[in-house]
Amino acid sequence: MRHADALSRSVNIVEKSSNLSREKIREEQEEGDDCMRYRQYDNFWVDKDGILYYEKPKEQPHVVIPATLISTVLKFYHELPFTAHQGVHRTIQYVNKKYWWETMRQDVTQFIKGCGDGARRKTGHKAKAPLGEIPVATEFLDIVSLDIVRPLPVTERGNKYLLTFVDHFTRFCEAIPIAKQDTETIAREFVVKIITQLGVPRKLLTDRGANFTSVLIKETCKLLKIQKIQTSSYNPQANGICERMHKLLRDMISHFVRKDARNWDEYVPYAVMAYRAMPHCSTKYSPYYLVFGREMRLPIEDDWRPRFTSNTASESEHEDVRALSERLREANKAAGLQSKISHESAKRYYDRQTKLEKFKKGDTVYVHTPLTRGAKQRNFRINIRGRLKLYKGFLL
Repeated sequence: MRHADALSRSVNIVEKSSNLSREKIREEQEEGDDCMRYRQYDNFWVDKDGILYYEKPKEQPHVVIPATLISTVLKFYHELPFTAHQGVHRTIQYVNKKYWWETMRQDVTQFIKGCGDGARRKTGHKAKAPLGEIPVATEFLDIVSLDIVRPLPVTERGNKYLLTFVDHFTRFCEAIPIAKQDTETIAREFVVKIITQLGVPRKLLTDRGANFTSVLIKETCKLLKIQKIQTSSYNPQANGICERMHKLLRDMISHFVRKDARNWDEYVPYAVMAYRAMPHCSTKYSPYYLVFGREMRLPIEDDWRPRFTSNTASESEHEDVRALSERLREANKAAGLQSKISHESAKRYYDRQTKLEKFKKGDTVYVHTPLTRGAKQRNFRINIRGRLKLYKGFLL
């Protein structure tokens, strides 16, 4: 099985690298001069296994990383398929949830800026038109999107397309390699791989492609009581959450595929895992946390929760169970607010670089018609027609 081969290669990477086990952490902490110095401060303490923790107000304890293990942590949280070459901000956010050392921000920034693979994949953004208003999700599965990444190299398993799913509130995603992008395949994968795992969403947002506007998709949504909504034509930015996720997934996968890229489908699950685990810039939480109420434990990690005595442990576990619902409720509330703030800020910044043209009855305009068929038409056709006059919102 090719997926098993990809998994074995990833496991070998972890096994050949320095270990991040509790035993290794404790040994390096005991030998490090910096850790010896920290032990004299009140906000540093040791659990029953001898692991040194740093505790911030209103946060979970952080494992103290000695200087000798900083490079190991940085490699694990940037270069492996499970972490997939994330940017500076996302990497700092994720590492800061579990670990602590004094120069974390500086070290992460310097390490990632020196990563040649990441630098070759990053591209700029082009602003073209003012952002319109979109429906705002208020909870998990309130609004979800489906889209297709195409065309991709045909893999050895026959896959050519990537069906993607993303929840607008939590940014929780799924990506499914498929051989065909026909309506039947999309409907089947949506029901079997997404709805049976996560539940039925209230609204489904797609583009206006024939495979998303077919009778079968409409009947499937009607049967499941899903409100089907669509983006405006020729405007992928209307489904910007999906478009941004596509770019991130392509960037992540590109670091590990062969030169012919015919094994990209082997690395899709790892890219999705990394995307779910990392804090999102809009919500400030990881998608995994907003859905499951706890942070994802990656294959490279040990169990970093502090070890207490038996009595203390039972009390701590009881408090954790009792507080889980409250934490998740507060996290979802905060995520919704942060998402709204981020959207409004992005819109203000985006709109500064654009100009909204207003027209009235009788104005003469040109019309852009980008949809063409055939390579020769795309290369030589003039995609502007006109001059045309506006009459009550229609062209004459």
